[in-house]
Amino acid sequence: MTLTELSYYVRKAAPLLVIFTLIIFIFYYSIKLIFLLIEKPKTPNLVINPLFDKIEKPVLKEASSSGGFSYVLDNIEGRPVTATLAAKVFFIPEPQSRLTYRSRILLMAKQFGFDTDITKYKLIDDEAFFSDSDKKLYINIKNFNFRYEYDFGQHPEIFLQATLLQEKEIEQKIIEFLKSIDRYPEDLAKGKINFLYFDYNSANNSISPSSWERANIVELDFFPQDVQNYPVFYEKFQSSPNHVIATFINGEIKILKAKISYFEKAYDQFGIYPLKTGDQAYEELISGKGLIISNEAKEKKITINKMFLSYLDLESYFPYFQPIYIFLGADNFVAYVFAVSNDYLK
Repeated sequence: MTLTELSYYVRKAAPLLVIFTLIIFIFYYSIKLIFLLIEKPKTPNLVINPLFDKIEKPVLKEASSSGGFSYVLDNIEGRPVTATLAAKVFFIPEPQSRLTYRSRILLMAKQFGFDTDITKYKLIDDEAFFSDSDKKLYINIKNFNFRYEYDFGQHPEIFLQATLLQEKEIEQKIIEFLKSIDRYPEDLAKGKINFLYFDYNSANNSISPSSWERANIVELDFFPQDVQNYPVFYEKFQSSPNHVIATFINGEIKILKAKISYFEKAYDQFGIYPLKTGDQAYEELISGKGLIISNEAKEKKITINKMFLSYLDLESYFPYFQPIYIFLGADNFVAYVFAVSNDYLK
């Protein structure tokens, strides 16, 4: 056979060879695709480390059972949402007594306007109590959480000169005050804030929600920074126990009420616990094992528009900082379901 003849036959056979090769590839990958489709999905390896063994659930005194209602899930996903299979549970050390508390609480009392040479404090359990004719101050001597109230109803004249600053200035002056009493935790400094405005009516000694333009009182609420990319909420959802209520007279801050109730977390001490799936959490909600935080609905049928994972912070001491599922619905409906698997809850 000459080279010319060989070249002719190779050119003639080339298309058939290409088609045959393509058929082999199509057959091979078709078989592989069939096996992939019938193969059972692999369950991801769940790595847990329940460092604290079984943990307790906090008691939310103002919450009520989610039982007695019917629920309809109408979220974007169209089904219950599973955020993650496991999450960290952090330890919160219990505050310890401090022998040097006296100088600290006296400094705090002076910043609130008490004459500590005249006004002496009373020690009630772990709280130092200051009081005079128009204000009260309670300070925890272990961690210096505090709550303060000024009876501005006795002094309505202060509102004749009261004007609010711009939000940035309000935030700056309130933060400066908290720093002056050394009670501005890093978690709150890195977290979110929320402004609320009110108008005080001296004629009937009442306060009503208002806009910035009409208000003479501002409340600044502080929320902790996100944990593991999840938001942090409190027992009353969007209301924070860490807040300052104030007015401003000639640009100077006048504290009307204030409270910091924050417990330091040991973020380096944590266990990794399995969580309920979104379906399990939703089942607990509809079976009455969830906790209703807020509900203004007049009917028994609740439409759930959103569910997500969060961390629950508390204004009283509790040793475990843990995740929860939050359900939001129409008519200001808010409900919580503890997210840690029931096998690891006491």
